[in-house]
Amino acid sequence: ASTYYISSAGSDSANGTTTLVAGVSTIAYPAVTASSRIIPARKTAGGTVLGNVYLVTARTVGVSFTITAVVLATGATGILDTSTIDWFLVEP
Repeated sequence: ASTYYISSAGSDSANGTTTLVAGVSTIAYPAVTASSRIIPARKTAGGTVLGNVYLVTARTVGVSFTITAVVLATGATGILDTSTIDWFLVEP
């Protein structure tokens, strides 16, 4: 499940929380652009998280973006990661 909020800082930023399923979460956010800067950060660890980093691995302009837990040592998806992830999006 994902939620998002338009920041009080203005319409050029937003933030939200999502929970990974098998190390991945796709967030429906219709205002995402090709130049959106999206910063994910783990809020609550879940499952196996050792050595994982959180990256934006895909985006579809005007539709959504995907956050993935990536095992730093191998580059593989951390499929046992079920963490809760906070994210912040800002337009340059």
